[in-house]
Amino acid sequence: MSKMNAKKRKATGIAWIMIILVIAIAIPLNLIANKLDMNFDMTPKKLYSLSDTTTDYLDELDESGDKIDFYFLMKMDTLETSDDYIALYNMLKQYSKYKCINFVDFDPDENPELVDSLNPDGYLTLSSGDIVIKHGSVTKRVTGKSMYRNSGSYDDSGNYTSGVTYFEGENLITGAIKAAVSDITPKVYFLSGHGELTIEDNFTKLSSNLSNYNYSAEELDLSTVDAVPDDAAILVEAAPEKDITDSEKEMINEFLDNGGNITFMISPNKSKQEYKNIESIMEDYCIGMHYDRVKETNNSLHLDGDAYAVECNLTEVSDSDEEGSSENSQYVDIMTVNDSYAGDVDLTSGLISNGLYTYMPESRSFYFLYNDNLSTMDINTLITTNTTAEGEPYGGTEDDPDVLKDTTSGLCLSAYSMDKSRNDSKIVCFGSADFLKDENMESGYYINPLYLFLSSVSWMQSSDIDMGIASKEEVNDKMHFENEASAKTYMAVFMAIPVVVAAVGLGVWIKRRKA
Repeated sequence: MSKMNAKKRKATGIAWIMIILVIAIAIPLNLIANKLDMNFDMTPKKLYSLSDTTTDYLDELDESGDKIDFYFLMKMDTLETSDDYIALYNMLKQYSKYKCINFVDFDPDENPELVDSLNPDGYLTLSSGDIVIKHGSVTKRVTGKSMYRNSGSYDDSGNYTSGVTYFEGENLITGAIKAAVSDITPKVYFLSGHGELTIEDNFTKLSSNLSNYNYSAEELDLSTVDAVPDDAAILVEAAPEKDITDSEKEMINEFLDNGGNITFMISPNKSKQEYKNIESIMEDYCIGMHYDRVKETNNSLHLDGDAYAVECNLTEVSDSDEEGSSENSQYVDIMTVNDSYAGDVDLTSGLISNGLYTYMPESRSFYFLYNDNLSTMDINTLITTNTTAEGEPYGGTEDDPDVLKDTTSGLCLSAYSMDKSRNDSKIVCFGSADFLKDENMESGYYINPLYLFLSSVSWMQSSDIDMGIASKEEVNDKMHFENEASAKTYMAVFMAIPVVVAAVGLGVWIKRRKA
């Protein structure tokens, strides 16, 4: 009996020793973890860790003494409690630890003055969840919405099927940092050779504006080259009098397949011809073009004496998704994962809020095509007329086209589309190029279209450098903790237990060996 009691006392003693050891080890480990801000990424593809490409580059900047101002337009503690954006949260924490990064997170609604200082001209249309990178006089933006991509698609019934979510933020952020530090000036090429409006005769002031925003404007005749130049950020087709050739269409499509961007400004043309190749490119992005000239029939809704200088409306395409819990609604609205064909870009909300009237001179209209490509598109209108405007037949080869009217929402004068299946290549269509002419640049009537054009340039070229950092698939196997501190405590305990077990086992082995 005494032997049995002795065994019980021995077992109890060992149990108490283990408890004491767990406490003795867990507490210092927890303190160390919090002191050193230790994190362990145990995901197979290192979802929450910066890649070697980023760390090597930031280490170089640390050594060089470079300083980058890094503004995140959202408080970090808002992201900390979100399962949906844990990858972004952890990435930003790691960026902020580098000496070269001056990291600032703030609520744009609570600090509008800081937002204005980051965007003095208002062309960026900054939103909550965006990132602004500044190095000297160079400013780069990464939109919150661009950092997550959903691989979902539409079924035969038109219903959206949610797919895998990928985090692409690191490639965009590091690319923006490198672009700012390198002071790379992406080129906007204005196409020539088809009777287009030229930079020298029509767009000198626009060229200066682009230069102020770290872009350079040059002309490009595709008939003289074998491919779109590698330094091209955006192609602009401004009021061509005739169609592009088949070979030029092929070069443009190759450029778009590689993630390139193009702006079409196809002013009304009374010539009896068609733009078959230009239309073919637009139709691939589910946008169709009317052969018309838009006229406002209400005399109070156009400029005096000019019924073709039409008062119109900017479409508010900022996200308005109100789904989700109240605690998450803030970033559900602003950082919606790209899982639909509309509303994933914010190009107009800042312009709408300025209260200025919007006019478009000498414009044609567009429409949407609901073809098989729609499932991979983000697409929406940008500018619409009032319902009293109509599109008069103008040019084209149709014998007797009808006058176009839309008494519900007005005619579409500008639209955008992004094809997720073509490396997120983007197009923006304007029914006119006249609003960007030198003679109209000083007119207050065309301020909003001007800044919409500049905002679309920024949207198209969201990151100037592709760092080649792979997208990371979001994983669903998550442990939930109240906050970061509790997570570190649990981690310390889980680390301590194996250590204690190993220590006790080692002690027993040594004791038996001595016996």
